[in-house]
Amino acid sequence: MSKVKSEAIVKKCFDALNRKDVDGFIALFSQEVSGHWNGFTGDRKLIHYHYSKWFEAFPDAEADVKRIFSAGDWVAAEFTWEVTHTGTWPGLPQIAATGKRAKIEAALIAEVKADKIGYLGIYWNIKKLERDLLG
Repeated sequence: MSKVKSEAIVKKCFDALNRKDVDGFIALFSQEVSGHWNGFTGDRKLIHYHYSKWFEAFPDAEADVKRIFSAGDWVAAEFTWEVTHTGTWPGLPQIAATGKRAKIEAALIAEVKADKIGYLGIYWNIKKLERDLLG
């Protein structure tokens, strides 16, 4: 797959997330997607569950891609989430809604094949989010 096409598919993921379109986001993944994100490992069903719950807890979440680059089928992106915590999220179930704002710096690695994401890895510091919400 071309570098431009791989990056465009990852950018579509961010566009879908910023629209809170979890179904549209999931449609960009292969049926056999693997990887890990935000401390979870699983399949399309788990990704859908995770992001649905993410937007329940952080309904104004907005991802801002700072940098994106690719080599063949592989794409890497550095991005931030800006969020307000208004509900409970399974990733931090012990923290009830705080109403606090947080900025999360993150990185993504994806493999794109046949116009679908087959591997997704997202890396960020969940402990920083916890401190921001409790501090």
